[in-house]
Amino acid sequence: MPFAGFKDWEDCIKTLMEEGYSKSAAQKICGALKARFEGEKNKSSNTQKPSFRQNSKNSLRFSSNGKIETNKFAESERIFSVRAIITTEGVMNGGFKSKEELAKSAWLFGNCPITFDHPPYSEVTSLQEIIGFANDISFNSETGDVSATLNIFKIPDTEDIIEKIKTGEIKEVSIGYWTTDIPKKGKYYNKRLNKEQEYDRLETDIVPNHIAILPPDVPAACSPEMGCKIETNTGGDSVSEGEKKIEENGAVAVHHTPIVDEPWDKNRAIRELRDWAGGDDKEKINWEKYRQGFAWFDSKNPDNFGSYKLPHHYVQGEKLVASRRGIMAAAAAIMGARGGVQIPARHIDGVKRHIAAHYHDMDLKAPWEREDSALLNEEINALSEVGIEAFEDILTDEGVENLRKIINEANKNECNYEAEIERLRA
Repeated sequence: MPFAGFKDWEDCIKTLMEEGYSKSAAQKICGALKARFEGEKNKSSNTQKPSFRQNSKNSLRFSSNGKIETNKFAESERIFSVRAIITTEGVMNGGFKSKEELAKSAWLFGNCPITFDHPPYSEVTSLQEIIGFANDISFNSETGDVSATLNIFKIPDTEDIIEKIKTGEIKEVSIGYWTTDIPKKGKYYNKRLNKEQEYDRLETDIVPNHIAILPPDVPAACSPEMGCKIETNTGGDSVSEGEKKIEENGAVAVHHTPIVDEPWDKNRAIRELRDWAGGDDKEKINWEKYRQGFAWFDSKNPDNFGSYKLPHHYVQGEKLVASRRGIMAAAAAIMGARGGVQIPARHIDGVKRHIAAHYHDMDLKAPWEREDSALLNEEINALSEVGIEAFEDILTDEGVENLRKIINEANKNECNYEAEIERLRA
């Protein structure tokens, strides 16, 4: 039976093997294409979590210090291929990936699924999320770079993606991977950036989950200081090291921490985060560490305490923990404001992704992921308990008014409910 432009299953396998894939890889890719176009489910891979998600892999991380080399692409009738550096040695969000660990795990990126943006639940759980696969993995022992060829299916869903890669509008690559974290503080001298970076853990036993091609309006997890860039060949010279940096990356990278359920106190949280990151001195504080306690920051003014918004973490035992009520209050504020927020629109999706990841850690869906998008009583109660004033630094007047209406309506319903109970008791 024809599917995805192939005559049948055998034609798909044959074509991909001619593209350089092994038979097993071709079978995997054809299976994904067949599922996408015919709605068939591969029960062994679609109804379960990926087999490499083992208990020893205790942290799912995201690293966006990759780049697409748009002057290195090729295409056939059915596949568009582009070369990319998908990750490299360095420090991100307090974690250090060493050359030694990357050298051991680089080959695991072979046949790694490619997605457009990170999957809704942080890891690939459905074949429908896959737009291609990676192969031709290489590791540069001198720089610590892991490179791959990203092979993207030429299907209607990817036409715009491919075109934007060619023009350089899409240029960022992020990887989702499992690690075994080892608590250890240290410093790493980044030769490319000519700066020293501090870390508080080692990322070991790296196991890839996916490679995400980031949309042009989605902020990457790496900071501007990391020099994220793209080397293009679209009518001008290639952009040199440090010349092309991310200017707008205000959404803080997704991360996972333990959840605590206790009253949320914004002032306490900010105090603990400052102490944890180095204190009140702007010249001495570790800003990259500090921002992990928030969901958004003004990347044009990162060295200012007032630039950091939506805190939702406490610090316990020198480690971040996420506040259940702080998370829910933040989600309710963003959802209930109905667009009345002062965070740039192009950053909102990244902020929602960050908060949603904490919801997933609680085995819940964020408000914007639920079918009816209605706020739960627990979310409204959290917002009411924290107070709208805790979010006035991100809200417009309209947003404040929308939240007041939600809380007033909830209080009215609660009063009616209590009155009905008293009536029935009488």
